Amino acid sequence: LIEQLQLKRLPRQLLVTAIGAIGDPRGQRALLGLLDDPSVDIRIGALKALAKIVDGRAAEPLTRQLRSPNRRVRGLAISFLGRLQARTATLPLIALLGKADLEESRRAAAALATIGDPRALDKAIELLTHRDRLLRRTAVQAIANLQGKRLPKRKEVARGLVALCKRQAHDVRANCLQALGNLLRGSSDPEVLSYLIANLQLNDHTLFLSALDGVSAMQDPRIVDTLASRIPDLP
Repeated sequence: LIEQLQLKRLPRQLLVTAIGAIGDPRGQRALLGLLDDPSVDIRIGALKALAKIVDGRAAEPLTRQLRSPNRRVRGLAISFLGRLQARTATLPLIALLGKADLEESRRAAAALATIGDPRALDKAIELLTHRDRLLRRTAVQAIANLQGKRLPKRKEVARGLVALCKRQAHDVRANCLQALGNLLRGSSDPEVLSYLIANLQLNDHTLFLSALDGVSAMQDPRIVDTLASRIPDLP
């Protein structure tokens, strides 16, 4: 099939579909070679055919497809790059977020969250205040996925996030509270912990649960006493 694809004697779309259906990793190179084909249909067909056989070697060719003018091509490339956790795509995905529409922004943000590259932290924090609820939730997950990764000035970033949280409306603040705990998971900071504890107010169910999520992710002996003191007031 690969040989026939190169000879161009048979309909290429049928050959591409057949190679994808077989799922033999040896077909990946031939399919990747079609990603710069003049025909959009061939490019889309090649991307779909990669579903069963794509691996890390495809990261660079797929990253180039983020510049495609075709929305479907970009969408398929984004999905594969997230699945591959391709860190080489981090910066292009961040750039795409700045100019994409809402649906494509959601896809790019989800891919970045799965990749878990610390270079995306600033963009994740920026998305915490986005008007779109799904983008905010994805940003929280992106920060959670940075657990165990080396982040420079983690506590300084968390304190800056506290200042950002204080300026936000109710729903956005709830996401910020969760993100704070994820950012300092397994550690602590007095300023961040005090802010989370201050939001453990029983008169606001959403903020209480969000702050509880944040606090429970951190590690500090004061957390046990704080939570124990709230138990008598719980409904």
